[in-house]
Amino acid sequence: MKRRSLLLGPAALTAAPQAPAETPHARTAAETAASVWPRDHQYPPLDLRRYGADPTGVTPSDAAMANAIAVCGASGGTIRAPGGLYSFGGQIGLAGRRSIIITGDAAATGGALAATCFTYTGADDRVFINMNSAVGCHLRGLQITHRDPRYTGTYIKCSNVGGNDPSLCTVMDCVLGSNAGRGNLHLDLDKCIEFTAERCGFSYGNPSVRGQAARGRGYSNSIHFRDCQWSANHMPAVQDGGQAWTFTGCTFENLLSGAAGALYSSPGTAFNALAIIGCWFGDASAPGTWIDIYANGVLISGNYISGNTAGTTGIALRRSIGVKIAGNLFDQLRVGIDFPAGPCRDIVVQGNVASLVKTGFDSTDNVPTGSLVWGPNYGFGAPGSSHQRLASDGYVADAASGILRQWGAAAITAEAPTHTIRFPMKFPTQCFNVVATLSGGSSSGGARVSGVSAASFQATIQGGAGAATLYWQAVGN
Repeated sequence: MKRRSLLLGPAALTAAPQAPAETPHARTAAETAASVWPRDHQYPPLDLRRYGADPTGVTPSDAAMANAIAVCGASGGTIRAPGGLYSFGGQIGLAGRRSIIITGDAAATGGALAATCFTYTGADDRVFINMNSAVGCHLRGLQITHRDPRYTGTYIKCSNVGGNDPSLCTVMDCVLGSNAGRGNLHLDLDKCIEFTAERCGFSYGNPSVRGQAARGRGYSNSIHFRDCQWSANHMPAVQDGGQAWTFTGCTFENLLSGAAGALYSSPGTAFNALAIIGCWFGDASAPGTWIDIYANGVLISGNYISGNTAGTTGIALRRSIGVKIAGNLFDQLRVGIDFPAGPCRDIVVQGNVASLVKTGFDSTDNVPTGSLVWGPNYGFGAPGSSHQRLASDGYVADAASGILRQWGAAAITAEAPTHTIRFPMKFPTQCFNVVATLSGGSSSGGARVSGVSAASFQATIQGGAGAATLYWQAVGN
């Protein structure tokens, strides 16, 4: 039998490539130190699914989150929650933690409705995400919500509860809120410092954000909201802020409270060093006031403030000092700026435009004359009789300097040489100068001014006889 030789070419001598077997992610030193065993090694460290999280929401992910946080340890880390629904029956505990980032897949939907959703399933009043005394902890790209309408708790609490002030924490590209129930508090920031929320949406708040505790028993300092939106809130969205709060490029609309409202101060609290710049207020569903605050050191500038209802007020200031309202557009409002409780001092209202605003100013009697700089504005009109009286005995406040000018005429006789003349309006601070002249009576008579105070002066006739008229002018502030 003749043998055949088998010839193999170069191609035949080369083995067909084989896909390498997927190498599982081994247990890390951090996981060993935290006594955490991964449940699924195909996912990298700090991926929630590695520790047993269920992205379908059927099985609670509490244990997986607790393990991921434990692995972060003292040095922190980034916990990854890929797109999906993660349910939690208990609290996510970041209290006292440092530099932990929990991030989802908001980028998949542009942040409008994050692809990663954390939902609380309980029916109690607990805090869902506890960031008390945390430093540098961040929530990013998440939808945070709840399922049971009986839940009345707080989504995120960032406070000092027997530890250190929480600082440098953020909520970014997140959507918070649920229409299950009557709304919840989204952010409790009492005793918090250096907190930032950026590109977030808040809905169905009751309220949505709360700063210092009522009547000033707490504090809340350096809090910043940028490009955030509030809608469908059951009461004014932001209540009882503290010191150095800023709102930049934010939107407030469509409130369900029965009264429009964005920022509100309870009696005994105040916003101090507040800036509201480039924000939009509109689509009010009911009468009310958008910004209703006690405040000191405030800038409200470059905003669009609209009511779309006959009963809405743009801004109400209560016992406020040092407020500048400049360069805003007020549209479709019952009242543009109100002063329902005084005294309000050192108020500057300049460069604003009012369109379809029924009353530009209201209750300006609560601002002392000389403490309201109100011009120029377009469409507002004058702030009312308490700030000017154009009559034979009258006064007017200078819009640029706050100087108050008063004038009048009094019938006097030489038989009673000294007369007390009361100003039509008491000067809020002091009277600088009074000039007086006589008309009528003896041509040789004159008047000497003395006893000048904030409320009155004395005029003494020198020489002359008979009845005469004393004309006078006074300047003060």
